[in-house]
Amino acid sequence: MAFNEGFEENAVDDKRRFTIPAPYRREFEGHDIMLRKPLPGEEQCILLMTREQGDAYKKREYQKIFARDQRKAAKFLTLWSVITDCPQVDKAWRFIMRTDMMEAADLEASGRAAFVSQGTQIQIWHPARLAEFVDATMAELGSLGAEDDTGFISSAPDPAWLD
Repeated sequence: MAFNEGFEENAVDDKRRFTIPAPYRREFEGHDIMLRKPLPGEEQCILLMTREQGDAYKKREYQKIFARDQRKAAKFLTLWSVITDCPQVDKAWRFIMRTDMMEAADLEASGRAAFVSQGTQIQIWHPARLAEFVDATMAELGSLGAEDDTGFISSAPDPAWLD
């Protein structure tokens, strides 16, 4: 499963219902969805994926942790159950997000949500937090090289900034 890169903004109703934007629905047809809260150090957004993707991620991470420390692996499984949710999706492609998840991403009932897709994941952002992230990232990228007259960075940045 891979999504085209894109951005969609939708309203969130007073019952905390989010609607999966039309361009992403085909990839979710016939699949349960999974939501995941941000972990410490991650961007302040909720990840939306299929349940199969979430289970595969959980298995990979568990195996990596288990190879180093069995006790931490058990803690990871407990943490996973707290930071994820698999809400039902209705026929109108709506789902209800738990309050604690909304708070983790600064989302509000009766507000707006920005859906950003990249590769195999969709991120759900508060539009203002997304704008702050974009501005900060542009400033960071801009400091890596001089822009030419087209607005693009002309010198290739050192990939170490991704670390």
